[in-house]
Amino acid sequence: MQWLVILPLEVIAASITINFWEDSQKYDHAIFITIFLVIIVSINLFGVKGYGEAEFVFSMVKVIAVIGYMYVIFRMINV
Repeated sequence: MQWLVILPLEVIAASITINFWEDSQKYDHAIFITIFLVIIVSINLFGVKGYGEAEFVFSMVKVIAVIGYMYVIFRMINV
């Protein structure tokens, strides 16, 4: 029941974050909300296997990002 409140809040927060990054802020929040909801619904339509694959890909992105951050930090320390 709490996802009825949390999911829209998180999608709107994500669209505000993306709009904050862009200097001109010429895109409407509705564009990003639609994109995020389409991604979430498409993942849920594929069932457990699709959700598992999405989680695998997202976790690999996280691992690669952490390794990249560590590399950048070590390069900055040794400079």
